[in-house]
Amino acid sequence: MQETIVLRKPVLIDGEQVRELTYDVDKISSDQFIDAEVLSASAATRLHKISTKVVELDAGFHYYLGVMAILAVNPTYAVEDIERIKGPDILKVMRIGRNFTTVDAEEDEDEDFASIEEADEDEEIEDFPTMLE
Repeated sequence: MQETIVLRKPVLIDGEQVRELTYDVDKISSDQFIDAEVLSASAATRLHKISTKVVELDAGFHYYLGVMAILAVNPTYAVEDIERIKGPDILKVMRIGRNFTTVDAEEDEDEDFASIEEADEDEEIEDFPTMLE
């Protein structure tokens, strides 16, 4: 679903001051997902930082997933355009990716449990003798 973040400070993209960025996490391709991982690892190496390998805790990966969600619906933008965002607006981009890696997992888990509960309601449970009987 396409959404929008509003930047506190506009960023110059294609010669225009952009204050609002649309994004859609549902349009992140597998190539973009991998690109986000590569860009995150590359930035960590370049800055002599340790890259976190736990998806839920990797802020750099979350940031670049957010970048990919923006690029997915703004094909004329480049990674470098989004990297010019400064200050607290960086966190807005990072949250897009963080939500992608955490909220969807919770929804999937809820769906899994819902299907188990439905199956339990539809099936008759037989009494099986136990070894103690």
